Amino acid sequence: MSETLKNLGKIYQLAKDRLSSMTIIDDIDENTDIDKVKKIFRDLKLHEIELEMQNWELLRASNEIERINHYYLNFYENAPVSLVKMNKKGYILSSNTTFSNLLKMEKKDIHRKNIYSLFNDTAESDKLHIYINNLLSTEKNQVFELFLGENGPTADKNLVTASIEINKDTNENEINLCLMSY
Repeated sequence: MSETLKNLGKIYQLAKDRLSSMTIIDDIDENTDIDKVKKIFRDLKLHEIELEMQNWELLRASNEIERINHYYLNFYENAPVSLVKMNKKGYILSSNTTFSNLLKMEKKDIHRKNIYSLFNDTAESDKLHIYINNLLSTEKNQVFELFLGENGPTADKNLVTASIEINKDTNENEINLCLMSY
């Protein structure tokens, strides 16, 4: 069952609880005009239909969001370039499958690891650190090359181009790396 349907069940129970505390029926007694009762019933039915229509529209929108989310997650995971999100201290927050394949590591072993620790070559690690510090101070995208070769995090000789930027969508300064082997 999707999260949306679970939430609708909770909303239904909250509405039921609220209705039990209302005095709609108490306003109607044997002296109430039948036309007034019909109007109240018609208004309630109208609101019921309106809420059902809104509910179906919300379900449709929720399903569309889930579909789009799945599409872009699949796109991210299977991109032909390595994608990494890290915090400003260099700890990896997320990465795609291509990055774990580049490093020849399991994805679970990469999460929360410091990216600088992946380099055996201190010069390349320092180079990455300099570019990230430059990014943080200028807030301008950086494009540079890193050698991930015999002394780098992979056993293969690779040149990698990385562009980084500060992610303004979060409260923290997050850095996005895009590494392309060529």
